[in-house]
Amino acid sequence: MKRSALSRVGAISHVSCIDRRLISGAGDAAAGTPFRQLMGFGLARLENLCKLLGARPVRVMARCGEATSEVFLELEGNLHIQYFGALGSSHDEQRLWVEGPRGSLRAEGAVLWWRKRGWPVFLPWRLQLRSHVTAGEGKDSALREAILRSSEHGKVVALAH
Repeated sequence: MKRSALSRVGAISHVSCIDRRLISGAGDAAAGTPFRQLMGFGLARLENLCKLLGARPVRVMARCGEATSEVFLELEGNLHIQYFGALGSSHDEQRLWVEGPRGSLRAEGAVLWWRKRGWPVFLPWRLQLRSHVTAGEGKDSALREAILRSSEHGKVVALAH
């Protein structure tokens, strides 16, 4: 999704991201690895969303296990990202939903859907290029450390800038 598409919703207030993936034969070898969903895909997806939205993370609350990650991230400007990622799902699903005062955008696969505020249904807006998130991005980031601390202690963690 491009920044120009985001301008259709106005000042963004909330972003919701679902990232479910099947485990390939190679992924099964990593079974038992702590935080393998977060390290494999989740952290890179969250960092890419922060870059796309042009805001730095301020606070995080997370619950992460071996194959699932649930992260609530507050960014500068009172912008919130809700992320759920899972490995070993029955189906692949990468869905992004962006809310703002002028409407909503929903990205599913290669189609970008648009709904103006007050409209009852989403309409296909355009095709988009799929963004591939590669494993291993962001392994040494402050965001990673904050997510792991929050998950471990079960509380909101502020990020230092």
